[in-house]
Amino acid sequence: MRHLVGLLLISISLTTSAQESCPNLYDSNSNGTIDIEDFLAVLSLFADVDTDYDGIWDSQDYCTDLEACNYANEPSESCAYVDFLGDCGGSCMGDGDSDGICDDEDDCIGVVDECGICNGPGATEIVIENITIFYDSVYAEQIDQWFVFEVGADTTFNLTCPPPLGCGTLFFSEAGEGSDMNRYLEIYNPTASAVDLTGYALAFVLNTPDNGVGNYDFWFDFPAGAFVAPGDVYIIATYTADSVIIEQADHFLNYVSNGNDGFMLVQGDEASYIQIDAVGDWNGDPGTGWDVAGVISATKDHTLVRKSTVQTGNEGEWVTSVGTSAIDSEWIVLDQDDWTNLGEHEFQGCENP
Repeated sequence: MRHLVGLLLISISLTTSAQESCPNLYDSNSNGTIDIEDFLAVLSLFADVDTDYDGIWDSQDYCTDLEACNYANEPSESCAYVDFLGDCGGSCMGDGDSDGICDDEDDCIGVVDECGICNGPGATEIVIENITIFYDSVYAEQIDQWFVFEVGADTTFNLTCPPPLGCGTLFFSEAGEGSDMNRYLEIYNPTASAVDLTGYALAFVLNTPDNGVGNYDFWFDFPAGAFVAPGDVYIIATYTADSVIIEQADHFLNYVSNGNDGFMLVQGDEASYIQIDAVGDWNGDPGTGWDVAGVISATKDHTLVRKSTVQTGNEGEWVTSVGTSAIDSEWIVLDQDDWTNLGEHEFQGCENP
């Protein structure tokens, strides 16, 4: 009996020594214990595997991506991912202003100013019209005295807001995407006064917006002293355009849209601006170009001319001006390199000047 106990002690001693000096071959995740992950790892040597360690064999698991928000769901289902609003399996592709409203459902991607204008410049004048101060009181019985104190105030402001966009605003009258680098944008002034372009800008994206859907990537301020005479046009063209365009151009850029880049005429600065008119949009790459008046990819390899009945810009809502036919569109689609109307714009005037 003493010999048997001695052998057991030697055996335990040897086993203990082995455990202290050698790692456990079955502890596949090296966490110091033999658990379900280790068990599944052993079984994988003979049969299936469980990549995401959720207890479901990969052959039966519809989601094994550890980046998915539902990879460990049981029963298993197709992989889903957290969207921009933090919802697992949600469909929101962007929330540009972080207001908890998906961009494709948000009426304003940005901030609505006190005049109710999205990303507007705010009121031109704010005057305090009235202040009402509210008081409360408490009675101190021990000293037989009332104490009165202010609890708040209600202030009424009188706001002077910029006039709403109407017939008296600038708008794009022509957009040319021709052969080679024969590209330009033409801006028309329908008012009776010269318009100083200080405070206006071109904001645009190239193909897919880098700063998120609904946001511009590039900003171009007009040069100092630039203006548009009443009833006249201002033309921005590429440096290497045809001489016919160069002769009419007022300013030059290295790049003007090749058909799938959204350009907007805006008023304000980069922090706060109003969208006045647009050719294209900032919602993503349309492919070759946008359809206009029923013409496929009309912003590519065509000249677009605004109809003479149009009195104002589309306020950045490009889709409202393109139409589905020559009848309901604000634009006339001409052939490539047709510059017949360049440098002037036919305008029928304002119905209610």
